[in-house]
Amino acid sequence: MPPVPSKKSKIKVPQKTKKKTAAPKTPSRLKRDLIIATILIAAVVATAAGFFWREESAGVVAPSTKLHKPTQPKQVNSHLPDIQKSTQEENKTHLLQKEEIEKKIDISAQIDKQREAAMRASYDEPPLKTPPPPTVASIKQGKRPKLVIIIDDVAHPSQLQQILSIPIKLTPSIFPPSAITKEGAKMAKSFSHSMIHLPMEAPEHPKNAMPDTIVRHDSKEKMQLRVKQLREWFPRVVYVNNHTGSTFTADSDALMRLYGLLKQEHFVFVDSRTSSKSQGERVVKAYGDTYLGRDVFIDNTQQFGAIRNELKNAVKQAKKRGYAIAIGHPYPITIRSLKNSLDILVDVDVVYMDELLH
Repeated sequence: MPPVPSKKSKIKVPQKTKKKTAAPKTPSRLKRDLIIATILIAAVVATAAGFFWREESAGVVAPSTKLHKPTQPKQVNSHLPDIQKSTQEENKTHLLQKEEIEKKIDISAQIDKQREAAMRASYDEPPLKTPPPPTVASIKQGKRPKLVIIIDDVAHPSQLQQILSIPIKLTPSIFPPSAITKEGAKMAKSFSHSMIHLPMEAPEHPKNAMPDTIVRHDSKEKMQLRVKQLREWFPRVVYVNNHTGSTFTADSDALMRLYGLLKQEHFVFVDSRTSSKSQGERVVKAYGDTYLGRDVFIDNTQQFGAIRNELKNAVKQAKKRGYAIAIGHPYPITIRSLKNSLDILVDVDVVYMDELLH
């Protein structure tokens, strides 16, 4: 028999769970939450204020930018002292380089000024500040050649008398007055065709130098005083030649100064040419004047035959150019040789120095 069903068993059907809803907040709870939120906001504000205060104290944030201009926050660099030190060193290096460049510029400017001064002092033209007096007249031209024989180093009246005893026109060149040549001015007054034998610097200066020798480093004022003294002592003399002076005449700057001063007192310079480096011709031509220089020394070798040969050489040069200038000294052998060499001079006119020019 089929089983007899029992009472219907209850089948449990799953029920849908209902969401729990929060109970509505009470007024006291709302008040508490507001207080907590206020405290949190105040804490955040205080923390931010403290941060900016520290940044401002460290010099990272400028006070003016904190309130007025929003800027990106600057990071504090832990290597800031090293950067500042490096910057200072770079600045110092730049300053040193700048000073060095300025020094080089100054040196360059000085060199340019020196070059400019040297160019102005190059005596291709006369100095502009002191216009030269009228130029020296030209050489007199004649049918016969002319020969000037100058006798240097005349210091005593006895020497002048020996020169005047020779029956040709010899031109004595007399030392200016000094402690050892006191009668120079007096001798010049007694003979109208004399010259001035002016001591100038030689290589061994001051050894064996004559008193009041003019040297290269004399100031213009000192040279001018010396030249004015010459004019007072020798009011009628025109021609001046150098005693020694190989160092002085080789210095174009010094000779230029002296030459201009001589011209101011109406002196004419005759170059004794004691040095092959003499700048006499260059200086004289710079002034537009006629250059007068010694052609022959007749008594460098103090022997009768040697003096005669040099006289022949002087005559030869006079014939070739139309004139020549020879220089001797009041040595006894020179005086005797001149007296006994008149035959050599028959083909030239022996003239005084002041008869050579117009």
